[in-house]
Amino acid sequence: MPRRPIDIETLRRQFDRRAPKREASRTSRRLALRLALSAAAVLSVSQAAGLLPMGDADARQWLRAQGLVHVLEGRDVVVWGDVLGCIRDAVVTPTAPPPPKVALGRVRLRLI
Repeated sequence: MPRRPIDIETLRRQFDRRAPKREASRTSRRLALRLALSAAAVLSVSQAAGLLPMGDADARQWLRAQGLVHVLEGRDVVVWGDVLGCIRDAVVTPTAPPPPKVALGRVRLRLI
């Protein structure tokens, strides 16, 4: 029996039903959706941007800068697996090493 694709709105509804009666924070909803998505999920740019841990405008800009936005039937889409791969393969720039410690000479104080 073939699996039918699950869209992001269906995942949101399922998460909301399972969530406690109190309102789930946006962060916990984002995390649950990230964990539920497979690498083969095809999302709109706005949906993918909403799942990244940055502001939506910054996320959209990052997705385009990384070349992760594709056109499908005239619509901009993102393959979630490409996003994960890009993040996984990101080169971490090392921070500058701390400056070397300078040994201070002893100072003699004369008492007058």
